[in-house]
Amino acid sequence: FAVGSSLVMTFGGAQGGYNNENNRWSIGVLCEGDSASEPNILWGQPKPKTRSAGDQGLPTARGAHSATYVPARFCPEGYPEGQVVIFGGHSHDCSQSLSSIETLNLDSWSWEQVWTDWLDVPCFPGSLAEDRESRRGRHGHTATFVEVDGRGYIIVVGGGE
Repeated sequence: FAVGSSLVMTFGGAQGGYNNENNRWSIGVLCEGDSASEPNILWGQPKPKTRSAGDQGLPTARGAHSATYVPARFCPEGYPEGQVVIFGGHSHDCSQSLSSIETLNLDSWSWEQVWTDWLDVPCFPGSLAEDRESRRGRHGHTATFVEVDGRGYIIVVGGGE
């Protein structure tokens, strides 16, 4: 991809009726066009540059999940382009709410399962996330990345079991 390109990502989802979840994904490069051409999106799936020890190949099939971009400055070493954090959703024809967290490294284009259960994720003292009941698997929620005082947080709101 060209430096400074704007990217859009699609991942997972389900067919009508909330069943048949999948783990297909693709990246689109937004092309603004010029006076002679209309703006468009060029779609493709980058091949992983390398396989790391944690690389799982493809992420868990899911629907009604969230996908949140996290800038590189808030990522661990090895994510120079940042990452997309996939959280929650449902699987098995909407019969199971997921609490797992998987990431897509935007430099190596490799997937990694970071947490198999959101209950294991560290949270800051005094937050609502300390309540185990509020940290169960969920789908149909929203998640947003925010920066406060130089620290990055992913805020998850709503959803059902």
